[in-house]
Amino acid sequence: MIAARRVAAILSAVAVLGGTGWSAWSGSSHDAKSADLNAVAIASSADPTATDEAFAVTQLGSGHNVSGDANAGADTNCDGCTSTATTVSVIYANRTKDARVDNLATSTTSQCTDCASAAVSVQVVILRHSENLVANNRSFAANVACEGCTSNAAAYQIVVVAPRGDRLDSGELAELRAWARAQASGPAQTTMGLRSTGKSSTQRELEDQLRGALGPITTVTYDADVKAG
Repeated sequence: MIAARRVAAILSAVAVLGGTGWSAWSGSSHDAKSADLNAVAIASSADPTATDEAFAVTQLGSGHNVSGDANAGADTNCDGCTSTATTVSVIYANRTKDARVDNLATSTTSQCTDCASAAVSVQVVILRHSENLVANNRSFAANVACEGCTSNAAAYQIVVVAPRGDRLDSGELAELRAWARAQASGPAQTTMGLRSTGKSSTQRELEDQLRGALGPITTVTYDADVKAG
């Protein structure tokens, strides 16, 4: 019952921040109309070091009104406990005309001592040419009634045009997942100030990784939203 209430609280935060859907799965899918992916880690006395990782590669089908939602949520409310959630969603949208992609990371700690939570969500959208696309990227972190507690949330969203139509191979996808895990090890310490003028080192790392895999790319949009509670 307690775990159920914690899940409900995280889902409520998702609804307030972006209205995105949560649909847990991993692997790959072809010709889908939506790409929904989430990771949720909830620490408890039964699972004091909760971790969850979600990963998916999706090809959005041709036509109108396709969408992609990526979410990572971490919550801790027990003394000395930690929770870590990491999501990596790679979306190919070759022939879509209207697409919406949302990326969200939420992290909370409450009513605990020496506790921590970290959530990182990475959404990579690869187009063949520029589309009518709406992109939203948000993060949220909060500490409530706790001592010696930290909560870190980082949402990274990048949309690129790769006209050659190249795709990430298994090794390159593994490198992207490793990069996301590295951000989860301390997003507040390593990526604060990403909204300053000019490209951050984190943005350059992600773009360089994609450029090395896909060849010439044009960045349509990049957003890094990092919060520390």
